[in-house]
Amino acid sequence: MSYRPRRIALLTCVLVLISISVFYNIRSLVPIDSVNFMYSEIGSIFRMNPASIHENYLQTWRERMIRPDGLPYNLSEPSRADFSRGQSRVVLALSGNKKNGFFVDVGSGNGELHSVTLGLELQAQWEGVLVESDPIKFKQLLNKHRRASCLHARISFGKPAVSPASNIDLLPSDLFQVINRTHIDLLSINLHGQELDFLWSVNFHLHSVRIVVIELQVNVSKDLYLQLASVMSRRGYRVSHHVVDGRAGKKDIIYIRD
Repeated sequence: MSYRPRRIALLTCVLVLISISVFYNIRSLVPIDSVNFMYSEIGSIFRMNPASIHENYLQTWRERMIRPDGLPYNLSEPSRADFSRGQSRVVLALSGNKKNGFFVDVGSGNGELHSVTLGLELQAQWEGVLVESDPIKFKQLLNKHRRASCLHARISFGKPAVSPASNIDLLPSDLFQVINRTHIDLLSINLHGQELDFLWSVNFHLHSVRIVVIELQVNVSKDLYLQLASVMSRRGYRVSHHVVDGRAGKKDIIYIRD
């Protein structure tokens, strides 16, 4: 063994001995009540069941949600009534011109450009949750001062992180638990190819969603279109409208559950 590895091994042994010494003599260094409290807290962490751990995880996400600040709108085109490609008008009509509805907008962009939900806020006082993963767009979204809560999250389909403190990945099922609403009037989805995975991951029996708008490319494959139709049909939805914008290269499918 060379000199340097021997030094490292010796230092490691010394640190271990110091740690053991501190552990067994901590009661002489710290008041007994503090030591007992510390042991109790550590024990409670290890005794927590998975449901409690998951609920703490969801609560952390709820605390990260940014509520409306009440400031005036800061829009690039404040005189516009509809910022979407026509989906907002269709949704409002399908809802019976409902006032004070609730939406979940997944992939909301900057909150103004091609927004399906902004017109609903302005015309019918809807509120809801805006979800965006891109940090630049999310910052722009906050600057619009929407009347909806904003969540910086990236929809993920893998194993969830233990804590969202340094991670923005969020499962679709967890997203709906974070929002904690049993009824949603509109779910708008813009996930650039992950729409099918998202729909498979949402329990539509636990969360009543009336209208679903899915943004696709105008040249969407027939196979994907039929898969989406099948998934939505199994959940009790029918196609209500297609909104096609050839210039933007977009095709929105609007589903409704009667």
